[in-house]
Amino acid sequence: TSWEEYQSKLPRKYRKENRRIITRLLEKVGAQYITAEDNLVERWLPVYMDTENISWKARHGHVTSSDINRRNYLEEAISLGEKTKKIEFQALVKGDDVLAISFRFKAQNNAYEIKTTYSEKYKSYHPGVVLELLNIKSVLEKGFTLVDSCAFKNKVVDRLWPDDVVLYRTVVFKKTIA
Repeated sequence: TSWEEYQSKLPRKYRKENRRIITRLLEKVGAQYITAEDNLVERWLPVYMDTENISWKARHGHVTSSDINRRNYLEEAISLGEKTKKIEFQALVKGDDVLAISFRFKAQNNAYEIKTTYSEKYKSYHPGVVLELLNIKSVLEKGFTLVDSCAFKNKVVDRLWPDDVVLYRTVVFKKTIA
């Protein structure tokens, strides 16, 4: 599936809105989409946690840094994924500001987005939605055949991911990325 094919499956009003919010964030705000497979635990996981700590997730008590087991689990999974090049981060940045950030697990030609968070400072620009859209575009351009996100069903997720595929309900890593 290409980016164009993905978009063609969405209703016209969603395609139009998606183009509008992407253009607004990238061109008017001046945000850049970046992605990499290196320095994930040392640099990008702390940046993720800092962004998460000032997000809506903090108000609801669902931040990674507040639970040592969750933090250790994520550090270990990202560390192992980084060593095997099976995980990478993606972010929308403007200078030193991180507008949104997430991580992606990769297995063969499948991609699975995890741990997306965004800065409340840019909430009106929908950075989390724009990041998800640019993530979809990125993996489709890289030839992945399955792209999914680990989010609960809601109107935003339904809009971005019209096809629903349950890969796993729980994943446990033990010395390797499955």
